[in-house]
Amino acid sequence: MPPLRLILIPILAALSLLLQRALDGYLSLERFSHEEAISKLDCFHCHHPPRAGYHAGWVRSCSKCHEPSAWKPANFEHRYFPLQGDHKTECSVCHPTTAAAYTCEGCHGAEEMRAKHSKLKIDEMSLKDCIICHPEGKVVREE
Repeated sequence: MPPLRLILIPILAALSLLLQRALDGYLSLERFSHEEAISKLDCFHCHHPPRAGYHAGWVRSCSKCHEPSAWKPANFEHRYFPLQGDHKTECSVCHPTTAAAYTCEGCHGAEEMRAKHSKLKIDEMSLKDCIICHPEGKVVREE
């Protein structure tokens, strides 16, 4: 672990800059710029990190979903399952417990999917990882 002074010096320098700008009226509610602040600091210098749970596994990566201008709405660019058509829904439908884990059972019932996939001899464990066969969120082949 680096010496404490190597950790504190950049933090204190950034806080000093923010304090100076506050004294100059820079941090008035009308003129504060998160864009400029995050170029020098990460979000957790001013904001508490999100509670464990839904954001577990996403520590210090707020910008993957959130913009500096607002916490909500969250926007995440999916590599899989583009949010179009039937898949354009709230995050919590597919990610009910944590943003890092997903399920398709919010819309596609487990029993229905077991029945459809048993004809293709796809086992129960594979049903838990839908993106292996459905990276675009589409039917691969009709049964």
